Amino acid sequence: MQQRDIIFLLLDTARADSFGCLGASRDTTPVIDSLASDGLVYEQAYSNSIWSLPAYASIFTGELPSEHGAVDWKQHLDGNPLVENLRANGYRTGCVSPHLLSGNFGLSDAFDVHHIVDNFGERLPYPNESVTQTIKSRTKSGKYNSLGEKATDFISLAARRRSYQAIVNGFAYVRTKIRNHRGDWDDDGADEVLNRSREFLDSGDGPRFLFANFIEPHAPYRPPAEYIHTYLDEDVSVDRLEEALLKSFVGATAGIETIGERDSEILRALYDAEVRYLDDRIGEFLQNVEAQSDGPDPVVVIASDHGDLFGKHGIWGHQAVIDRDLAHVPLIVSHPDLPSGRVESPVSLRQLYTFFTNIAQGDICRVDPCDTVVTEYFGWDTQLSIEPWNEYENVSVDEYGQYQVTLFHKDKLVRFDSAGTAEAFDLETDERLEDGATKGDREFLAETVGDPHTIHREYRESEDGDPLKGDLQDHLENLGYM
Repeated sequence: MQQRDIIFLLLDTARADSFGCLGASRDTTPVIDSLASDGLVYEQAYSNSIWSLPAYASIFTGELPSEHGAVDWKQHLDGNPLVENLRANGYRTGCVSPHLLSGNFGLSDAFDVHHIVDNFGERLPYPNESVTQTIKSRTKSGKYNSLGEKATDFISLAARRRSYQAIVNGFAYVRTKIRNHRGDWDDDGADEVLNRSREFLDSGDGPRFLFANFIEPHAPYRPPAEYIHTYLDEDVSVDRLEEALLKSFVGATAGIETIGERDSEILRALYDAEVRYLDDRIGEFLQNVEAQSDGPDPVVVIASDHGDLFGKHGIWGHQAVIDRDLAHVPLIVSHPDLPSGRVESPVSLRQLYTFFTNIAQGDICRVDPCDTVVTEYFGWDTQLSIEPWNEYENVSVDEYGQYQVTLFHKDKLVRFDSAGTAEAFDLETDERLEDGATKGDREFLAETVGDPHTIHREYRESEDGDPLKGDLQDHLENLGYM
């Protein structure tokens, strides 16, 4: 049997309930829904972490975060077992991504072709330039009382140091702010990701494995201009949108900033608009793939690494606590040799490792469901930056720096942490269950993961890794992590 191309599309931060086939209240994904109607929809797919690096690493290694160790920004994986397996089975492998996770942490090293799409609207031409870094540092320290003070200091420093690169950065910064104020927003790289993906699929001999990674709909939620008012009234001004977009998810979760109900409505509408934009682009891409292909139809997998919260439990973005809406992700598989249908049992995203490997070996198979999915999180500080607590002194390190592990069953979740907490919640109602963690839950945890307190202690005692590089640090700031 001729091996099929495999197209893996991963939408960063896409909640399961942002897809129509998984219960979206808005018409956000007509193209993906059509694909899903002829494919397999996994109704209870869960990521193995609630943020990108450990979630990606679990997909490409088939391991839990506590096994592969890529649980903070300082870690680098040695090898990519999934891609190595695919290559060993004759696949030509390509990765196209605007997400620096693909380029700085070892995940992309094994791909035959890797292209980083650098198309972030707020990315400066020279992010490591000394004047720019000085101004950023002074801004974080609270030196400036107004934008005028900041601009004056920037001009003075650039003149004294005679930095051409600083001036270029200054013009780029002002241009971006003007465009944002006008609502003249670009996409975050989706068009370029898909263009490069077409180039990869059109080049070389098959079979091919394509990993196309989209940063949409990750915050800040700025869909292209023509999509801004898809789910908002036309009279909502761009100034009002920017007011909501400039709210800090980290600050709001830490309790030092407030995001109101109207802000939340605006942010969710813009988030859904980004999903709709991606759906349109993916539709055009898949039509092109079908038109250009002269071989068997490809296997297409659409998934996400985690979701976002919009104020649930006081949390914004994807941080602090393992919640169902963060771990619950879309997973749609279109395989020409498999019947369509819906899978109700839980499935772990790391099972994609086995699924892709089996396909490469010529097997016709589904992503295997399971009784329980394990999701891990090593603490808020591992995700934010190297030293986040300097800015958020009222955040309890004892509370938010704990290791957490959650067991997702079909009808409930059970969450443990390294401080000894064990609690259970109904997945349908989100109500706390009085019986909490059962003996079976504790035995499963001990056999599968181990003791949360021991995992936490050993990780904290062994924290090391390389410091963040300038371009990565700049990228993380744009995404709100620092």
